[in-house]
Amino acid sequence: GYAWHAGQRLAASYEMFQGYCFPEPAWRMYFWAGRDRAYLERLYRALEAHDAYLWRTRDSNGDGILETWCVWDTGEDGSTRLVTRGAPSRWPFEKPPGAAGVPGPRDPQQGYWFYPAEDGTMPAADEVRVPFASMDVMAYSYAGRAALAKVARELGNGREAYWRAQAEQVRRRLIDKLWVAERHACFDIDRKGRRLQELVHNNLRCMWYGIFTQEMADAFIKHHLLNPEEFWTPVPLVSIAVNEPLFRAGHRNDWSGPPQGLTYQRAMGALENYGHLAEVTMLGRKLLPVLIRNGCQFTQQLDHITGEPSGRDGYGPMILAALGYLNRMQGIHLDVEHQRVWWSGLDDGGHDFTRTQRWGDRTWKLVCKDGQLRASVNGREAFTATAGARIVTTLDGKLIEVVGIDPQEKRVAVKSPSGIWKLRVGPNQGYRLGDPEPVAFRTAPFNAPPPAKEKAVR
Repeated sequence: GYAWHAGQRLAASYEMFQGYCFPEPAWRMYFWAGRDRAYLERLYRALEAHDAYLWRTRDSNGDGILETWCVWDTGEDGSTRLVTRGAPSRWPFEKPPGAAGVPGPRDPQQGYWFYPAEDGTMPAADEVRVPFASMDVMAYSYAGRAALAKVARELGNGREAYWRAQAEQVRRRLIDKLWVAERHACFDIDRKGRRLQELVHNNLRCMWYGIFTQEMADAFIKHHLLNPEEFWTPVPLVSIAVNEPLFRAGHRNDWSGPPQGLTYQRAMGALENYGHLAEVTMLGRKLLPVLIRNGCQFTQQLDHITGEPSGRDGYGPMILAALGYLNRMQGIHLDVEHQRVWWSGLDDGGHDFTRTQRWGDRTWKLVCKDGQLRASVNGREAFTATAGARIVTTLDGKLIEVVGIDPQEKRVAVKSPSGIWKLRVGPNQGYRLGDPEPVAFRTAPFNAPPPAKEKAVR
């Protein structure tokens, strides 16, 4: 975690994890920063040490499942799923709440339980149900180990297979202990072995960390994420499903209900990890009009029905979410790790647009005019295409794929120096543009959200 101190100085805090957003972005930074080997070696040491710390401290009962000890371990400020179970807000100790020699919630000088119960009282010691066997903290370890495997491969240190096996071991333990197949989701377990029954967005976080299998991700998206009675509200991505007793629709920073900018930001990577590209577009079409209607206020959270903004304005994750969805719908996204460019040109509203990206000595430009796309690299035309899909090229503009990112099938014509193709591209469907004919593939199944049930009028 982190904390602000006098003079607005940023300093490390050792009282919570506050989510673990480091491994994959740190790995990608290696490519953006010019493949600095010294940086990569330092990253390897940091990731290895953190994983060792997790397993040394956060498996307090030795059952092979890492634990959440406080509200801020997962960054879910105010969340009823934690607060109603007596979780402290922060926890600077290397023994869990309830262990001998650590403060209890009603100790006069405890200072760790900032969120009392809903009736305003502090929980009794026997009401503290943390540690939770935690999908989040298991995902932290998986993400770190998966990144370590990539770093090991790049360094050539012979440890890639080891870390891949270690990551897979964490995934198997998550599936064995926390995944409930008949409910198509993961659920945490409290210190007494009782499963927490409410559906939570943390499953989407697990997808962002990459710990779910393809089948698990497909099932959660189909049965829950796109369910209007759970997460697919008029303004989607609530933190706790709206049909759960612990859902709360408040206006302060609260991960009990209102869709959060951070969840919108992470949802892009979560869905893209499993090929659900048209679903990213669906979220962008929900979020961007709400932000425009709000006068481009980039607040921390939104009302799940009206989109009314709340929380602090100028919130970085909401700003980055807006930019990310825009680039994935009508813009340019550089995938430097894989040496690719995503040129996305949906024909939403029939509006013309121009996008430019610069990095190093290269400039990528995408122009959409009258429903036609024209892409260039350093002023040299790479391709022209019908708007409505995503064109994937190398960094130099050589065609690789056409991918369907719209929930509706699109007719797309693509022209480049290497050929002309006319294709029908469905959602999450793609074509590899090789010789002699395009090769069709599907990135993921697509299921449109069912219509919301009409509420009875009394």
